[in-house]
Amino acid sequence: MARRLRYGTARLARVLRSDQDRLTAAVYVGASTMMRVTEQVFAAVREMIAKSHSPIAKLRRALGQDDRLRERPIVVDAVGDTLLLQGVVSDDEEWRRADLLARDASPDGTVRNLLRVEHHAEG
Repeated sequence: MARRLRYGTARLARVLRSDQDRLTAAVYVGASTMMRVTEQVFAAVREMIAKSHSPIAKLRRALGQDDRLRERPIVVDAVGDTLLLQGVVSDDEEWRRADLLARDASPDGTVRNLLRVEHHAEG
């Protein structure tokens, strides 16, 4: 057993010496691939972070946290620096609340509040 181990170790050393260039190339290719994958992952994470800080994302989060507005069919979109609100709310107070949240989410941009107020007849 000891003889086999010595023979195997010596053989492994010869193979490693003779294949050193191929092993070096393989390690280089592996490291290069890992570097590219890492850069792609970081780029994707940066993009996700940028999107999460966008006025659209901020407004969607704010609408989702509002007790009344989260129940409303409100669509948030943007054209350039202009935030667009579309959908239906039940009263003027909800319209104003959505408008205020939009202006808070995009203080430097323009807000187009196209929400329709659907007044319900009481009776």
